Amino acid sequence: MFIPTEPVNADFASDAEAERAKINTWVSEGTQEKIKDLIPQGVLDSLTRMVIVNAIYFKGKDYLSMIVILPSEEFGLQGLVESLNQDNMNELLRSIKPIMVNIFLNLPMFEITSSHSLKKVLSSMGKANFSGITGTNDLYIMETIHKAFIKVNGEGTEAGAATDITINSRWMPKPFHC
Repeated sequence: MFIPTEPVNADFASDAEAERAKINTWVSEGTQEKIKDLIPQGVLDSLTRMVIVNAIYFKGKDYLSMIVILPSEEFGLQGLVESLNQDNMNELLRSIKPIMVNIFLNLPMFEITSSHSLKKVLSSMGKANFSGITGTNDLYIMETIHKAFIKVNGEGTEAGAATDITINSRWMPKPFHC
């Protein structure tokens, strides 16, 4: 589902908690309540200058397309798992020829939810330059959070995901007086 949006002005300096609640509500509504509380309390504060958020939701009932790899009796499951690496997977996927076959396959139903802070990973990649936004180098990524949900059952697949990038200022702006 495409979730249309436009940039919205937010007043983090006066009430970061209210702005956090608005963002979390938008994400929750856009993901059909599957991703809740994307941004936890305490992430946004008076130094927050910008929050970039995306959200996506999918529910498919028609069909599920997937590749199922079954081990041979002689090789076994453990042998199959040990032999799978990036090169072997790429070769396997290149060699598959599409065919239409009606089969009865019993797969377990499952539901997985995950939440990850990407701050450490992004920090290890170096400093981002936001000088094109402010004309100075006073902005930095405070936090990046990604949450995802997937549910597969007899009715189809349902999935949702959202990512938040919180950008803060290194210092409070100087008061402006006329």
